[in-house]
Amino acid sequence: AMGSRGVSCFIMRTASSDVAGMETLTGFVGGMLLRVVGTVALFLITSYYFVVNETWLASWVLAWHVALLSDDVIRFARARPT
Repeated sequence: AMGSRGVSCFIMRTASSDVAGMETLTGFVGGMLLRVVGTVALFLITSYYFVVNETWLASWVLAWHVALLSDDVIRFARARPT
């Protein structure tokens, strides 16, 4: 039988993993919103304010996504438990 100390340790572990999961989900959703808003803004700026051809637009959007992906990889690597 698990004593009261074992039950409280189980509850604390479960609660902390739920908080970590929620933080991960919040970060993921925030990152996706940043990608969508940034991509739309980049498209609008280059389409309406600057006259650029499709190759430059595609290059800028690709660079934007590579920069965000690099940031995600670095953050996940730093947050990873050793």
